[in-house]
Formats: sequence, structure tokens, C-alpha cells
Amino acid sequence: MGNGPGGLSEYQRLFERYERCQGGFVGEWIDHGIARHTADGTPYFAYGGDFGEELHDGNFVCDGLLFPDRTPSPGLVEYKKVIEPVRIAPVGGPHDADGTATGPVSGVRISNLHDFVDLAHLTFRWSYEVAGEAVARGELAVPPLAPGESADVKLPLVESTPQPVGKAVWTVRAELATDTPWASAGHEVAWGQWLAEPDTAASGPLAAPASAARSAPRTSDDGRTILLGPGTFDAGTGVLRSLCGQPVVGPRLDVWRAPTGQRRGRSLAARRPPRHRVAARRAAPHAAPHHAGARRGRGADGRGQGRARGHRPRAVRRLPLVRRRLPTAPDGQCDPRG
Repeated sequence: MGNGPGGLSEYQRLFERYERCQGGFVGEWIDHGIARHTADGTPYFAYGGDFGEELHDGNFVCDGLLFPDRTPSPGLVEYKKVIEPVRIAPVGGPHDADGTATGPVSGVRISNLHDFVDLAHLTFRWSYEVAGEAVARGELAVPPLAPGESADVKLPLVESTPQPVGKAVWTVRAELATDTPWASAGHEVAWGQWLAEPDTAASGPLAAPASAARSAPRTSDDGRTILLGPGTFDAGTGVLRSLCGQPVVGPRLDVWRAPTGQRRGRSLAARRPPRHRVAARRAAPHAAPHHAGARRGRGADGRGQGRARGHRPRAVRRLPLVRRRLPTAPDGQCDPRG
């Protein structure tokens, strides 16, 4: 739903860790749009009221992983990455206490997540890129791991020839070695990518500028405002009133979240019933003749049709609540002999 299958990677890890946990099933595979053209010939896909119909499902028919012309959406690309049958992760190099790499990566860990086949049908290829340019590439020797097995494989050494200036990135891909009924040789099955060197610039919080001298807050002469740096705050509420001499409104805490399609649909449904149901109730007679062999409140097939025929359902008779004191044993516990 919405703009993509967000959060699936966290769920997928749970499915892999706990055998009794299932989920991540695709409920909407393709968008149900119909190809149309505007007056000037611009193509588009029509859906949800574009044909002038009053009753429609809005964008709830266009929430799949494929566009109406069978073009993969970004959501399908993400879903493919989440459910990869081969996990490729970096290993090697020094790490700190929380597992973050503090030195260059020296290898990869290949994990076979298949349930029945080994990795003999795949070819693994690596590439070393700097600033987006491929510096070196080749084939990586990976053993035919059995289902559920993992192995650490060392990455090759890249010659220290003059290289472009920029960040270096390792990429390892698993591709089909031969043609299959569902894809040709070279089809990418899984991939992994990471920085060759840790990004030390983003490894910690930024230090405050040396010129940022702190000033003590002071109260105005009338006691209504508090002056702190370039800001003026209301002394009673703490609300920012001006910044650098310019009057401002706020800021204020706002935790409102834009409603999703599901939420908006629930709100509309809670306010009023669907129009087609209202029309059907208005068109239904107050008393309809009984079909042959049908009892009052039931259709000819014996199923409950009382409300659709205008009959009010029979009230359920309340039964009196019977209470019985359980005998107790000498120690105050319930006596199982009753």
C-alpha cells in the first residue's frame, strides 16, 4: 500500500529467525489501470473515477508491485532485495563494540537461504569502484554451499594504481550460471554493496563550531519575554516570539501524521455506509412474499435472509446468571471433589 513495501526487511529477518513466524505475502501484484490518452495524445492509466463513475475503489486498485503495463515499480525492486535467496554481507577488518567496521573490509560472507538447492547454479562476480568508476572486477570463487550453510570468502587485492578521487565501493553479485525456464544466464539473483573503507566523517556526532559562544538567558525589563541568543521567548509559555528581530509564530510540537489510504477509507466508512448499500436498502420492500418452502426469516436455501427481506431479527432472550459457591478445603483452597 502507499508508495512502497516499507519495513519489509525487518519483518523478513523475523521470518528467517523464527520458523513459526510467517508473513510478507504480496496482496496486490499489479495495478489495475486501463490505458487511455488525453485530448492531446498523452498516454495515461485511468482508474478510480476517471470514467465518471460514482462508485469506485479510488487508488485501492493501483497499489501493486507492477504498473499496469507490467513495468516493475520501485517497490518490486525493493521487495526482490528483501527476499533474496542468497545473503551477501561484508566481513573482516577491525570493528568497534557495536559491530561497526573501523577498518577496510577484507571479505564477504555468503549465506544460502534456499531450502532445497545449493549454490552450484550461481556465479559470483565482484567489482571495485571509486567515485562511480569501475577500477577492477572479476569472478569470486564461492563453494557450492548447501541449503542453510554460510562461508566467508576473501576479496581480491586491488592494485594501488592511480585511482579517481572519491569513495571506494565493493559490489558482489550472484548471477545465474546457465539459462533456466524462468530467466537467462547472467540474471542477477542477489547482490551486496558496501564502502571499502569506513566513512569516518559520518561515524560520530558533529562537533559544535568554536565560534558558537553560549550566552546566558536574560529576562526583559517588563518580565514578559526571555532573551536567548537571537531568539525572544514568551516568559509564560516558552513560545518563540521573534528570531533575529523578526516576529515568528511557533514553533510548536505537531505529532499529527498524514492519513494513509487505509485510514482515510476507515474514516469515511465510519461516517456513512457505502452509497450502494443505502440504495439497496431503500429499494428493498418492507415485506416481501415468502418463497415456497421458506420459513420466516430464511431464504429458499435455508440461509438467513431475514434482514434483507425487511424482517427484524428475533431478540435474543437473556438467561439468568447462575452463581454457585465452590466448596473449599480446610486450607482455604478449592476442593476438587466438589
